[in-house]
Amino acid sequence: MVCRSAVFVGVPRWASANDIAPGGTLRAVYLGSNPAQAVRDRATGAIRGASADLARELGKRINVPVELKPAVNPQGVIDAVSSGAADIGFVAYEPSRAGTVEFSQTYMLVQQSFLVLAGSPIRAVADIDRAGQVIAGFRNDSITLYLKRKLKQATLLEVENNPSEIQRLLTGKEIDAGANRQRLTTLMGETPGSRLLPDSLFGVPQTIIVPKGRADVLTAVNSFIDDVRASGFLQNAIASSGVIGLQAAPAGSWQPSVPD
Repeated sequence: MVCRSAVFVGVPRWASANDIAPGGTLRAVYLGSNPAQAVRDRATGAIRGASADLARELGKRINVPVELKPAVNPQGVIDAVSSGAADIGFVAYEPSRAGTVEFSQTYMLVQQSFLVLAGSPIRAVADIDRAGQVIAGFRNDSITLYLKRKLKQATLLEVENNPSEIQRLLTGKEIDAGANRQRLTTLMGETPGSRLLPDSLFGVPQTIIVPKGRADVLTAVNSFIDDVRASGFLQNAIASSGVIGLQAAPAGSWQPSVPD
């Protein structure tokens, strides 16, 4: 018989499988529309990606099966964890999302940029915030929330989380640029006459969230991230995902942050 109270390497002894996955299965929720986290193969139904690999590795270390569940938006990830419908969640840290869950340290940075038409005068990220320009971003996406705080001259247009809507607006010249990177890189291949800006606005911090008030579980997850970073597992998971613009976050503070 397997003892589910066993701990994994680098985690305080008071954090056990019973603490992290009290139902006997590690229920992990991720943003289903974000390929930087994970994607579901349409043919096989298999879920692959950096976040999926991390969830499976955590389950392996505490000797429990893993159930991966997609959410339609970041708030859905947060709600699943805060309500007890999931044990952990993968979501970008953003100050406005704090309150009902605990955020781990940053495990991965997702570089963000913009999609523009080939003939656009916008050549770099520095050209984005200019009077008269309209920039579209997905509603409640981390880069959109960031642009809400930072844009001083350009107008931000929030759209539903549907890349084809940005495609329609861009080709119709209703917007000057679309914000994001991973989703728009795919869209660029489907939108003749478009290009992705070569530089990055900033690296969006990806974190693992746990229920509010569970300091023991949060410490366990932070220790797990430290260990998979040091062992090279995290970097291998990122490389295996095949998604552009991803990098393992450097070791340091256990407190996630975004640029001011």
